[in-house]
Amino acid sequence: MRVQLDTNILLRIAVQTDPERPRVQAALDRLLDDDWELCIGVQNVVEFWVVATRPLNVNGLGLSPEQAQKEVATLLATYTLLRDPADLFERWLELCSRYGVSGRQAHDARLVALALWSGVRHLFTLNVRDFARYAEIIVLTPEDV
Repeated sequence: MRVQLDTNILLRIAVQTDPERPRVQAALDRLLDDDWELCIGVQNVVEFWVVATRPLNVNGLGLSPEQAQKEVATLLATYTLLRDPADLFERWLELCSRYGVSGRQAHDARLVALALWSGVRHLFTLNVRDFARYAEIIVLTPEDV
């Protein structure tokens, strides 16, 4: 089985001192032990870069672009990268229209569109509410695995 990871999962793993890290890492280990394929999208990498290179005083990780590049290289070596299909925009727009998506949640709709196109029906996140509206996917939290 395949599961797409939300960016908040990637960020928790990247920060050794994050209080959520042990819980998230244990869940990822359980998924791997059960032979799940852990997937990320191009959007996840972009979102990760944005937060990683944002200063600490504005809720970022404060990494230099060189440090962020190393972190991204680790992500790409660790997880299966789901590339954007040519029609991802149309798929995203249809989801946004069907579910009445507005504001920042449009980013989440794009992750769902990619997952569905890729045949991934599970999404692992710390923010269940962000994905609860999508009947096509199963949202998993650390406690669910």
